[in-house]
Amino acid sequence: MFTVYLMPLQVTAILLTSAVVGAMMIAEFTHADGTHQDVIEHAPEDQVEEGTS
Repeated sequence: MFTVYLMPLQVTAILLTSAVVGAMMIAEFTHADGTHQDVIEHAPEDQVEEGTS
């Protein structure tokens, strides 16, 4: 049974992989001055709040 569905499985894997790569490429953010930046930004270390315990 696995041999019957081997080709559709491979086609689906390729399509899903290309969809993930495409989504990552689309997720790039472009500023008004033309510079690129990731959508997810990390806070600078001086702005990270320490947890109180």
